[in-house]
Amino acid sequence: MPTADPRAGLALLDGISPDIALLLIAEVPGRHGRVGSLASAPYSEPVLGQHELTTDELALIDAYSERWPTEAAADAAAPLSHLLPPEIAEPPAGTPLQLVPLERLWSLPWSALLVSGGYLGAACICCSVRR
Repeated sequence: MPTADPRAGLALLDGISPDIALLLIAEVPGRHGRVGSLASAPYSEPVLGQHELTTDELALIDAYSERWPTEAAADAAAPLSHLLPPEIAEPPAGTPLQLVPLERLWSLPWSALLVSGGYLGAACICCSVRR
């Protein structure tokens, strides 16, 4: 049985400008409580990673994917900041970001996640979410 070449997915990055940060993130199929990511800082090689979700992170993902908690303040999303890999968690001011969350993760309040310079949405020029 042939196996997939993990580098084949990197061809998808050819259309991404090298001067922007990129985060593609999804829950890992068949591994409840784990997310996988492909992240790169501007002018950097992409890095594959995984993150084991905490109980709080799972509860927030459930809440935002089922029905947005409209009464929640921006800081209520703070525990989700751990979803950001190191390549994205400390963007230089004004860094453009191409954000591609998949499945249930698209509905998270990504702009409200905390990074070193405040909120992700304020630290980045473009925080475009693709569904």
